Amino acid sequence: MKTKRIKTKKEKLLLVLDIAVAALCIIRCIPFYNFFSEGFHAFKAIGGSKLISILLFFYLIWLFILYIIVKNFIILAIYLAYRIPRKRILKHNTKYEVIENIEYFRERFDGITPSEISLLTDLEIETKKDLAASILNLYNKKLISFNNKKEIVINKDASIDNLKESDKLLYSYLLNNNLNVLSIKEWKKVSTNEAISDGYIVEKRKKHGFFSGAILTIFKWVGVLFLSAIIGGCYLVTPVGQKLMDNMDKYEVITKDIEDQQVIIDMIKNDKEFKQLTYDMYVESIPVAIVGTFAVVALFALFSMPFYLRARAITYYFVDANDKYDRTSEGKVLVEQIVGMKNFIHDFSNLSQSEKEEVVLWNDFIIYAILLEENEKIINEILKVKKMDVNILDNVNKQVVDLSK
Repeated sequence: MKTKRIKTKKEKLLLVLDIAVAALCIIRCIPFYNFFSEGFHAFKAIGGSKLISILLFFYLIWLFILYIIVKNFIILAIYLAYRIPRKRILKHNTKYEVIENIEYFRERFDGITPSEISLLTDLEIETKKDLAASILNLYNKKLISFNNKKEIVINKDASIDNLKESDKLLYSYLLNNNLNVLSIKEWKKVSTNEAISDGYIVEKRKKHGFFSGAILTIFKWVGVLFLSAIIGGCYLVTPVGQKLMDNMDKYEVITKDIEDQQVIIDMIKNDKEFKQLTYDMYVESIPVAIVGTFAVVALFALFSMPFYLRARAITYYFVDANDKYDRTSEGKVLVEQIVGMKNFIHDFSNLSQSEKEEVVLWNDFIIYAILLEENEKIINEILKVKKMDVNILDNVNKQVVDLSK
């Protein structure tokens, strides 16, 4: 069966974190830049065709990457302990089966709370946006309002009999001014149980602990290391490999007493035999460099394993342990409709005025836009067409930040 994925901001945030960690690792390798510059001048002195220049430039990139790994292997081990399972979970939870092949969906999700919609999207409840959408839902139902100071005013005379348990709980927290970290946690729990009882999600079978498979992973990297060593050894006993070893010995004899890199660069420029020797040595060692890369990565994986496992032990309860649910068959149908709603909202700006006026009859529409992480431009346009106070969302967000501290 065909599957698609839902685009969420969580993956974008993970990408931003990737860039931040990569930048940190590169900054810590600044002392290596002088070597990088000297190597570049050396390769430039050798010259040759564009293909040869690319092959030689490969060495600079290769050495730089290896240096980054060696210099930052503890940082990388700790970060990968979080990043790998988090990416896997996000990829799994945002994937859904195409059942009805829905492109657009325009109908109201009656009897489904905002938190249930969020859960079905990526199987997680996010405090800020989901709480904001749920408070806005109470506002649309005229159960709350806002005064001039942007404070929530509770309509104590309103009937809440038709509300679902999670909405009733949130209403009671607001009524008693008791919305805090602990009460939000309880609200999330009730919302999740509600989605289970409504038949949209189900608990996964109990997974093995984070150490299961660690031994197998270690054996895999040991296998990569030995295979790299065998391939590299086999290459070195070939005629090309033997020539490489001879050229490396000659290079070592010629340059052993030279400490200034510039002197070697001048020798490459002025001595044709030495230039050819250097050129042959670099080109012939490319296969060894490629195999060596696998060996170095395997060594990095093995040496960083204790740090990785320790970090996994810490991050397990923040990542894997919260990955508890899957969609039921009914949930799979509903999530496709939710994605159809997301597509429709995303194209809201392209609708005719008459189509927009028809859409704005639904008070839930702006809630869906918040839950499905549409951009502020579209949300403000919907608010404007619905003739709602454009500051209402700011009021809601302010309450979420203030009350959940």
